[in-house]
Amino acid sequence: MKQKQITVLVLALMTLFIFEGCRSSKRAFNRGDYYQSCMIAIDKLRSNPEHKTSREVLQQAYPLLIENTKSTIENTLTMNGDDKFRQIYQHYGALNTIYQNIKTCPGALKVIPRPQPFFEEQAKAKDKAFQECMELGNLKLSAGTHEEARQAYYLFNEALNYSPNNPQANNKIAEALDKATVKVVLEQIPVLGKYQFSCDFFYDQIFTYLNNDRRNQFLRFYRPIEAERIRLKPDHVIRMAFDDFVVGQVYETSNTELCKKDSVVVGTVKMDNGREKKVYNTVTAKLTTRTRTVESKGLLSLQIVDFKTKQLLAHEKLPGTFTWQNLWGNFNGDSRALTSQQLKICEREAVVPPPTQDLFIEFTKPIFTNTSNYLARFYKFTR
Repeated sequence: MKQKQITVLVLALMTLFIFEGCRSSKRAFNRGDYYQSCMIAIDKLRSNPEHKTSREVLQQAYPLLIENTKSTIENTLTMNGDDKFRQIYQHYGALNTIYQNIKTCPGALKVIPRPQPFFEEQAKAKDKAFQECMELGNLKLSAGTHEEARQAYYLFNEALNYSPNNPQANNKIAEALDKATVKVVLEQIPVLGKYQFSCDFFYDQIFTYLNNDRRNQFLRFYRPIEAERIRLKPDHVIRMAFDDFVVGQVYETSNTELCKKDSVVVGTVKMDNGREKKVYNTVTAKLTTRTRTVESKGLLSLQIVDFKTKQLLAHEKLPGTFTWQNLWGNFNGDSRALTSQQLKICEREAVVPPPTQDLFIEFTKPIFTNTSNYLARFYKFTR
């Protein structure tokens, strides 16, 4: 037990040593990460203001951090990158983070008594970063494609990081979202006579599922009546129709069998000595079982059409089946010849099958699942 405790202690010390080694300000300094070396040194000086190595590292790393960051900012300004002011904002933010940490650490202030703030420079970069996001977003938005509009949407949202609740950015976010969204009209299923109620139920399920699926914010489905009311010009139209469906096809079968069970006590006899002895024999029963099976099945034809070009983008046939079954029976003979399961069957009676509307809905349930999964896959990467 003592050896085990020593091993655990050694492992803990090794872990601590490795962790501290990874966080060494000297190591960070040697690999040129002056920001990290300053942060680690300041953190150490909070708990130990006289820590020699941390004081030395901070004294060397801070001026180099200022010098290198300024040089990086100047180089970034000369480049034509789309995000140069956002980069500059982050660079000034890093310098101000170090400044605030030094100002709140007495041990660090002894080493760097006059740390340099860059709040004014960061504020200017913040304004330019906002404009940068807005200008680039407008450029993307003008391209007229869903993909470019999505990029614009993210850029306008990023602009809010530099100017929260900015009305200009919020308006552009709404515009970009509208242009980035693929709009799909889900047409009603053609009339199927007495099954129209069930078709409408199936359609409503599909429509509700699609519009409640929040995995893709750039996708929206419309009913035809709504699309007509707002004069929508959709990207896609989905057409569905049931092909080759059969509802309530009945099959009945009957089976009769002779059931036997050996060594069943059928009575007793009195022996000469006055004792009773059990009499065993084979018992039989004639069992008749009847099965009524009602099958319903159908095929849903699903087409996705490009509204502008009338091009057929996808065409799938999605099957569904539902089988309702009723099993009952009766017997003549000795009930002891039957199993418990056979006796239960004999206790049942013939049952009237469900209404055809219910059977229709039941066979469309697997079609609903297959249709939902297919459309989710098709629109996984919004077109």
